[in-house]
Amino acid sequence: MTLLALLSLFAFHCTWITSSAYSSPSIVLSTGGSGGTRHILDDFREAYFWLNQNTDDLSRVMSWWTMVSDSGYANRTTLVDNNTWNNSHIALVGKAMASTEENAYKIMQDLDVDYILVIFGGMIGYSGDDITNSFGWLESLRVNTRKIFRKEDI
Repeated sequence: MTLLALLSLFAFHCTWITSSAYSSPSIVLSTGGSGGTRHILDDFREAYFWLNQNTDDLSRVMSWWTMVSDSGYANRTTLVDNNTWNNSHIALVGKAMASTEENAYKIMQDLDVDYILVIFGGMIGYSGDDITNSFGWLESLRVNTRKIFRKEDI
């Protein structure tokens, strides 16, 4: 009987953990604070809504690995959409994100970019942001696509 009760509690616990981990949409994040408080981070949804409402339908948005979020939620063309078959194109976007302002501006003009979306989560501890989390990928691209991403260009 005790074993049955423990197995029931385990199943209930697993269901609760899974539902809290997977029930939130990916663009609305939730964090737990001290004392059991829950904080809802709605910045992604608000940014995509702003892009949708305040930019031309044919605008091109440059961002780093937002996957389909820009095109799906904001209904705008993206330059990097999780399609990794063209490493030199991804490296070029990464080069623009890691370059000086002058060099980045030239690259963005060549790519016909209208807007740039940069995600920074340092103030809230969001580790999946473009600034603190993605520069390792940029370095990897630099090494693997030397002809596109040279150190002296950054």
